[in-house]
Amino acid sequence: MSCRVNWQKMKERILIAEGVSKTYNKDDRSQPFSARAFLGRMLGKNKPAATDNTFEALHNINFTLHGGSVLGIIGRNGAGKSTLLQVLSGIVAPTAGNVWYKGTVAAVLDVGTGFHPDLSGRENVFFSGALWGMDKKLVKSKFDEIVDFSGIADFIDTPVKHYSSGMYVRLAFSVLAFLDADILLFDEVLAVGDMQFRLKVFERIKEIAKSGAIVAMASHDMWQINQLCNRCIWLHKGKVIMDNAPGKVTEKYVESYLLEAMGYSPDSILNKTLPNPPNQITWPEGKQPGNEVLRLCKTQITADNRCATNTIYMNTGFNFEFEYVKLSGGYPTNFYLTVFHISGTPALSTVNQLEAIDNDAGRYKLNCYFPPNLFNHGLYYIDLWAGEVTMQYLLHFPRAVFFQVLCLPELELSVSRDVHAHIRPLLSWQWNRKED
Repeated sequence: MSCRVNWQKMKERILIAEGVSKTYNKDDRSQPFSARAFLGRMLGKNKPAATDNTFEALHNINFTLHGGSVLGIIGRNGAGKSTLLQVLSGIVAPTAGNVWYKGTVAAVLDVGTGFHPDLSGRENVFFSGALWGMDKKLVKSKFDEIVDFSGIADFIDTPVKHYSSGMYVRLAFSVLAFLDADILLFDEVLAVGDMQFRLKVFERIKEIAKSGAIVAMASHDMWQINQLCNRCIWLHKGKVIMDNAPGKVTEKYVESYLLEAMGYSPDSILNKTLPNPPNQITWPEGKQPGNEVLRLCKTQITADNRCATNTIYMNTGFNFEFEYVKLSGGYPTNFYLTVFHISGTPALSTVNQLEAIDNDAGRYKLNCYFPPNLFNHGLYYIDLWAGEVTMQYLLHFPRAVFFQVLCLPELELSVSRDVHAHIRPLLSWQWNRKED
């Protein structure tokens, strides 16, 4: 149940989710909020019978947001992000638990939310404002700003059923962004529209938060979450897996994707029952990746002591070593590699500058050394490329090896721990006192 808080002594905006759960029937998960749902909620009959035919979209969600909070909600498709926002907005009634809030609530949760397809954009601005409880005078005073921000002034008198999905969301967001709601809920609003509009939305959300409003937004873009939010929850199968600062949550979330790519199941990752990643990857004969000229045999990360490892501290140098077999003689081989952060962002690339010695058939080993204080803490992987100088072939070995760079203990509680750049070298700094 969503309830507006009327505590007389409370002046600040607030949004509370208290033990919120939502269960659907598997054969009808898309039931809209209706009079039947409303009556069921009033009569205490919202809870479906506990059978194998039910699906728990949300399970015991709890949090409290105060004015100025920007909550990021992340998770894979089907994790419960949209359902949570629908429950918070009052569009969908929870099966168990309560949503308490003080202030006006507005939401952009889907294309066309709050719009009537046969009305023009102009008419829908007023219709949508009224739907969210906004005063007509307020809507009228903000109308020019809304239309200007949306960038669709030329189509404002066109029925919205002729709008593209991008135009729908542009106008829907613009309405809510300028109507001074106390609590705003957005579902992937930054995923629609061109880059220029996304940047405008980005800045507007920051302005809304600075004004003291509460914002909750679901997104698949970890950079947006890190830049806009001051708190983040990670949902998986309807449950909160992690609730912390955005940088910490998104790092673990993206790391789960890479661990899955290494062969671990999502549940074993979340339950922390996975074994340690292998220190080296060795391919048996007959399964070695490559072609009729060159095949990769073994990859590993070694520390300065030459021992195989998959974890290195930031101030430790390490080697990427790989062995390959040249099946036939001919031209020498060129190698280059790219180190990727777990987010998929390239951190750096390098090319082998040594004169190749593998003109003849045989087994060879090549080593690339990374100096200390190069990478920021995080999980990384290396893509390796190999090709003849004549470019007769070019082989790509994706995710040839994984490694983790650990934060130095003295930085764990430091502000500098949250520097998000992937490359973090120690450079020469000079400090001089300026005399008057």
